Amino acid sequence: MVFAAWLIGGWGGYSTVRVVDDLGSVGFAVFTTVCAGLAARSAHGRQRRAWICLTVGLTGWAVGIFVSGLVLRNGLGAETFAWSIMFLFLPLACVYYPVAVLPGWLQAFAWALPPTYVFEGMRALLIEHTFRADLMIQALGLNAVWFAAATAAFLGLLASARRNGSLMQTGE
Repeated sequence: MVFAAWLIGGWGGYSTVRVVDDLGSVGFAVFTTVCAGLAARSAHGRQRRAWICLTVGLTGWAVGIFVSGLVLRNGLGAETFAWSIMFLFLPLACVYYPVAVLPGWLQAFAWALPPTYVFEGMRALLIEHTFRADLMIQALGLNAVWFAAATAAFLGLLASARRNGSLMQTGE
């Protein structure tokens, strides 16, 4: 992909390189999604745990992209918020208890988080001894939405940081 971008970059300049880079990223994301879907479909033994780790890892990646944008835009003053943002997710992701324990109005917020599906799937695996691939696929779909939103937010925050000149002021 890098070689193709370099090769085409000589012909079309930076905009062509960016298009090739974006197409390569989208192609990799589609390939990864297809592989994850196939892994969920044939989940046996250790693959189940790998699927669970992959889904939680993608959520962490999406949150990390968003938090990186906040730190770039607002400087190290946003670092406190960056560390505390995951602690805001823990009660809503139903790490310690099932979703049914939450009040009805709060359950809607809980089901909007991909880790909720993962932890409900883990409970089903431990209690009922069944792997709920439907929950993992729903978590993957939500992760795609969260990842797209986090990327858009990061790009917006980066553009704002460039306009305000806050990138030049970043440092320890």
